[in-house]
Amino acid sequence: MNTNQLTYFIAVAENQNFTKAAAQCYLTQTAITQQIQILEKQMDVVLIDRTSRPIKLTQAGHIFYHEAKDILARINLAIQNTKNAHNAASGLLRIGYAKTFESSNLPNLIVSFHREYENINLQIFRNDVDNLVFGLLNNEYDIIFTWDSTNIFIQNAVNTLPVEKITSVVLMYDSHPLAHSASLSRADLKNEKLYYLTPSNTGHSFADIHYMNLYQEAGYQPNILMINTELASILTLVSTEQGIALIPSFCVSNWKHYDNLIGVPMTDNDEYMIGGWLKDSNNASLDLFIQYLKEHTKL
Repeated sequence: MNTNQLTYFIAVAENQNFTKAAAQCYLTQTAITQQIQILEKQMDVVLIDRTSRPIKLTQAGHIFYHEAKDILARINLAIQNTKNAHNAASGLLRIGYAKTFESSNLPNLIVSFHREYENINLQIFRNDVDNLVFGLLNNEYDIIFTWDSTNIFIQNAVNTLPVEKITSVVLMYDSHPLAHSASLSRADLKNEKLYYLTPSNTGHSFADIHYMNLYQEAGYQPNILMINTELASILTLVSTEQGIALIPSFCVSNWKHYDNLIGVPMTDNDEYMIGGWLKDSNNASLDLFIQYLKEHTKL
């Protein structure tokens, strides 16, 4: 039994006529009749009632018709998926990510994906959150990774996927009165001087407004000493013991060479890293990457 025989049988079943089926398959009537007879002999079952006009399928023929359709559909899908994988394996994938995400689990995901699809050319860009979304919408990136507090969810042209849950810590110097607390809420920081690590380039982005609203919901306007775009600068500023800062917990390793810094877990500041890509993208490498993310990030 082969796929040609399945195709011939389906043609006969749908046309209910050997002559029409033969023309559809570019065969002679004798040839297609012989192929159906061979098929029946191989299975030792009658598939077609040839005494009726037009010809009809037997009960066994009806069952085999649906099975044959499913078999050919699965074979065609397997062929297409294999072709897509082959094309994707030599494609290009442009990845943009928000500042500080280099300290998250994202690099591990990218590296493990590349080990599995080593012929895909990866280009990786670090940017602020507003430029990431702008770049995605203008086809500068195939996929971006940003905070769930940004404007990515209001973009109708973008699909999203939560990739990593991110907790926060209050970064402070070890002589601070709250430094040895088991945990802290945003309300506990009402009287503190803050260094603000902005995810944007200006400090006035959609995400920045979201963070300022969180302070207002906690009952106060934060006393911000300085807005800074770089984590390294925030670490140095806090180490001078003039103020504190809120930073992602995955950045803990970044301050190990500072001997006076402590991170206290936040109780009310969980966020998510979000992957975003254009709905109308036809990049096969991107499709593979998205599938990989879905299989390796269970949120």
